[in-house]
Amino acid sequence: MPTGDVVRFRDADLASPVRLRAIERVIGSGNLTTLNANALAERLLGDSVYANIMMLGFAWQQGLVPVSLEALTRAIELNGVAIERNKQAFAWGRLAFVDPDFLPKAEDTAAKEQETLDQVITRRTDFLRDYQNAAYASRYRAAVDRVRHAEAALGGDRNEGAPPPPQAGEAN
Repeated sequence: MPTGDVVRFRDADLASPVRLRAIERVIGSGNLTTLNANALAERLLGDSVYANIMMLGFAWQQGLVPVSLEALTRAIELNGVAIERNKQAFAWGRLAFVDPDFLPKAEDTAAKEQETLDQVITRRTDFLRDYQNAAYASRYRAAVDRVRHAEAALGGDRNEGAPPPPQAGEAN
């Protein structure tokens, strides 16, 4: 349940046991289903940006969204942003409700290998291209290249062994 903590503390624990118990007291024991959508979206689709559409699929599969599958699919297509990834996120959300044991556990997300800086830059460039277009991705890449050249000119060069900068949602 998002609260003001989300605004003040970007790493706020949305699944805190206290919040979950409070919700369960109101809606009744056994009526609460949860999904660590941020971790699953990161693990399955490479970015937590897909968590919301994954939760939509999770809710839709439970019959909580009074819109047809066809209408939701068409809305994703009409939005025109990362269409296939959003369809995948919706499908993963549905599967998360039907067969949660099929999905990787949230703790498995911490086990992924550390990416190199070049891998992070490539992944983010690809994401921006899929999210908007090639020109947007090129602007990002050009800005990153300018920073890397400036850093090298100052005598500091990030080598492949150095950890990449944190992603959104990670502690600095």
